[in-house]
Formats: sequence, C-alpha cells, structure tokens
Amino acid sequence: MHNFEKYKARLAACGNFAKYNPDLDTESPTVSMTVFFLCLETAAREKLHKTAADIGGAFLYGISDQQHLMRFSKSVTEVLIAKIPSLSKYMCNDKCIVVELKKTLYGVREASRSFFEVLKTELIKFKLIQSKIDKCLFYSKDTNGNRLIVLVYVDDLLIMSTRKQDTEALLVALKSHFKEVTTKNGPHISFLGMEIATDTQDNVRVNQSSYLSTIVEESGTTSSAATASTDSLMKDHSNLPACDKKSFYSTTMKLMYAAVRTRPDILYTVSVLASRVSTPTTGDRASLDHLLRYIYGTLDDGLVYRHDSTWCVSLSVDASFNHHHDAKGHSGFVIFASDGSAGILSKSLKQKTVANSSCEAELIALHEAVLHLIYILNIYQELGYLASVPIKIGQDNKAAILLSQSDPVNFKGRSKFINRLYFSVHEHVQNGVVELVHVGTNDTIADFLTKSLIGDKFRKFKVVLMGSSDN
Repeated sequence: MHNFEKYKARLAACGNFAKYNPDLDTESPTVSMTVFFLCLETAAREKLHKTAADIGGAFLYGISDQQHLMRFSKSVTEVLIAKIPSLSKYMCNDKCIVVELKKTLYGVREASRSFFEVLKTELIKFKLIQSKIDKCLFYSKDTNGNRLIVLVYVDDLLIMSTRKQDTEALLVALKSHFKEVTTKNGPHISFLGMEIATDTQDNVRVNQSSYLSTIVEESGTTSSAATASTDSLMKDHSNLPACDKKSFYSTTMKLMYAAVRTRPDILYTVSVLASRVSTPTTGDRASLDHLLRYIYGTLDDGLVYRHDSTWCVSLSVDASFNHHHDAKGHSGFVIFASDGSAGILSKSLKQKTVANSSCEAELIALHEAVLHLIYILNIYQELGYLASVPIKIGQDNKAAILLSQSDPVNFKGRSKFINRLYFSVHEHVQNGVVELVHVGTNDTIADFLTKSLIGDKFRKFKVVLMGSSDN
C-alpha cells in the first residue's frame, strides 16, 4: 500500500497538435554545465553562500504574443460543468469547450521561452547583468568585491552570493512577482539532480550518488571492481554474439549523463561504449558490467572544489592515434581553474576525422581543447577575473608542440596534408594567449581520458582530475 504525501494535478496543453510556425521562437536557454562547474569552483574559492530556488507554476507567468485556442476533452468538460454549471453555454456541438489561452500553459511550444523572458526582466530589474556568452548566467559585483551569481535552468535557480542578505533580497524581489518560490540552502542542497555539499573546510563537493545508485540497483550489480577501465574495452568484439541492444543503450546513456557532469573517472569508458550502442556485443556488455561494478564501489565519488586553492587556469590535452576500429583517434582534455581542485571541464570523445599520424591526432585534440579554453576565459573575464597569460597547456607530443609554435604556411612533407583548421592554436601561441609545455606521458592528466588505465596510474590521475585524495 502506498502512502501519498499529496495529490497533484496540472492542466497542460497538447502543443504537439499546434500548427507549426517556423517563425516562432521556442528555444528556452539553459545554463551550460561548463558554466555551472565554473561557478561552483568560484563559490568554493570565494566561500559564497549557495541557495537553490524553484519557481512553482513557472509557465503560467509567461505571456504569449500568439493566439492559442485549446479544446478541453469531454471528460474535462464534464468536470468543469459539474463545478461551474454556467459554463455549459460555451459547449460546442461535440460536447467540448474551446477556450483562448491568456497564459502559456505547460505544453504550449513557446511556454518555457516566454517564462525565461519574464524571469530575465525581473533579474535585470534587480541590477543583475546578463552574460553575453551564456544567457542563463546573471551576475553582479560591487566596489567592495561582494558577488552575486544566479544560474538559471528553466524554473530552477542556483544563487551564490558573498553576503546572505543579497540572496535574501533577491528572493524577496522574486517572491513579489512569482507567488510560489521554494528554496533550499545550508551545507547540503540539490540542483538538477546533483547533490552539492559544503564540508567543514568550506570545500564544495558535488556528486550524483542517488542517481547512480538507482542505475546500479536496476542492473542488479552486487560486487565492485577496482577501476572503471577494462583491458577488453578496445578489443574487436565484432565476431561475438549480439547482446540486448535496448538494455545496453539505455544503461550506457544513463551513465553518460553522470559521466559528463560529476564522474570524469568513467568518462573515457562510457564514451567508448557509447560509440557501440548501435551494434553491441556480449563483449561490450561485459565491459559495461565491469563499469557498473566499479560504480557500485564508488557511489559517493564526485568532484571536489577546494576553498584554499589559488585561481590559475590550465589545460591538459592528449590524443590516442588510430584508436578505434575505424582508424579514428580519440581526444581527451581537462581544464582546471585552480590548483588542487577538480577540473571544471573534462572531455573524452572520438575524433570526427581519420588522422594520418599521431602528431595530427594531437593537433586535432589541441584545436578542440583550445576552443573550450577561450570560451572559459571569456566567462571568467565577464566575472571580473583576468588570467595571467599565457595559459599553460600540458602536451606530451613534441612534434605537435613544434608545429603549433611554427608558421604553418611553409610546412613540407606529411605536415602539408594536415587540415589548416587544426593549426588554429598557432595564432593563440603567437598572440601570447597560450603556451604549450611538454609534459611526459606519465604526468599528462588528459591521458586518463584517452585510454584504459589501471592500478596506481588510474588512482593517481583520478585524484588530480576529481580534486580529492579521499574519493
């Protein structure tokens, strides 16, 4: 027998029946995960107070400039007339009632977009500045250095401030317009399914233990493994029998959701498994089961951003040449914002083109990594941080470093066949924005994101990548 805390009903429109309008803007901005972790790192370093807020009935505040007619079903019409008999005069021949919407109900295509515009107006009224790079980042900083940062994800807000009274003042302003605003603060809060905890040393820890626990329970896993990597991951399993495609796809994609957020230690393994979801074999399933056993033993692991760290942006990048069965390479890179803290962005992805050499594979990875680095530097600049340039980029391929430092115009030999696109790093080197530094393979953190590692090397890199020695 189930014990219900409350019953909840919501009137929603079937927007899928609406006539398609190519000129209608239905996009609803949501804060990027890169900005989210960037701001968490800032919150830890500057000891900002954190509050999660949720706006109830959010879409009802949106005002649409389009006409929307909604037809109630017969069952809903009967309930309405039973409650308000006078509505019977509006009944159509088919025993239904048609109404014109004055608010953007749930289900209306532009509902979330309309709500965002209303919310944006209220935040700007509060003297917050909307980021020009991420529309869902709002911030302010006074002459005394007091910060107020607001991240928006549809109707969920994460508010971070130097002073509690700034957060409270913002919530009062929001509640004056949005009648139902629920909040949660303190050392443990939840945002977008992630648990954010502040420990006694003011370090910020973020994980998805509840989410991963559900996946592990569904899989029936009852034992643990030492690492996320498995030796059989890159073996050719094409001659093995196929496994249950639906189950393999579902579990892999669920794990990907956690891997790209709070679990970079499983990011490489999940990215390889994700490349095989179309035709998985029993060998791939065995690798997935191994990964689930590792997660079973590390459910509480997550990212740690340290309060006592020093802001210093750096990048580690690596690539594996001819890594996949179709001869494509694999890129991996991680961007750190402070010493001792977890990375704010980790990527492990199959390269889109076939490289002709290990040097070219490294240049492809460098190109992708520096694009993200410049994006992050621009966000920090908006928040008032000016990085000490050049930014150090750790790289273990001396040829890639040499080609990135040299003028690519007069390249000869095999280098002349490399796509000019991948020499974009050269411009940033010449402008003094970045500096490529040779780092041995055994010390290249991004190596963790391009191949299977085991034993001490796995544990060593995991500590650096996730910002904690006690994960």
